[in-house]
Amino acid sequence: GSFLLDVGTFSTSGAASFDSIRTVLDAGGFFASRSFRLRNGDVTIADAHRSHEFVLSADQGSILVTGTIDASGETGGSISLSARNNLTLAAGSRLTVAAEHFNSAGKGGSILLEAGTQRDGVANVSALLDLQAGSAIDLGVSDYVPGSYTVAGSSASEGKFTGTLHLRAPRTA
Repeated sequence: GSFLLDVGTFSTSGAASFDSIRTVLDAGGFFASRSFRLRNGDVTIADAHRSHEFVLSADQGSILVTGTIDASGETGGSISLSARNNLTLAAGSRLTVAAEHFNSAGKGGSILLEAGTQRDGVANVSALLDLQAGSAIDLGVSDYVPGSYTVAGSSASEGKFTGTLHLRAPRTA
């Protein structure tokens, strides 16, 4: 199933915390798509979240990932994390859109990580995108065959490429 939540804030603990909501979604079988919009405050992803499409935006806050977001599957899924303030992948965190097979367009999964998103047309130029040592991002496709586009039989020669990583943050220089 699919789930969409647009909320003012998340509680830092208890039944209304972000990770507690995950438990309810897992029990209800919501693994196709999960989309969260947090209008105020920060959010921490500390547990393992599984959904083929995972979207989280923090309109006025930061996102800290210490756990796992798993959008892997038969074909690669998608993960989109967008924060007005900082976006941090802490040591030990893991994002995966790994695929068993390329999709019909010859592509793997996709990950968008964005810090300093715009509000009323103005970006937060002090925001940081922090990918810490020990964090992991998996864009792999099991069917991938190494080689350049000139090597017959390679994935590249067939126009098939592993996942896409899009990093977006304000320029400071």
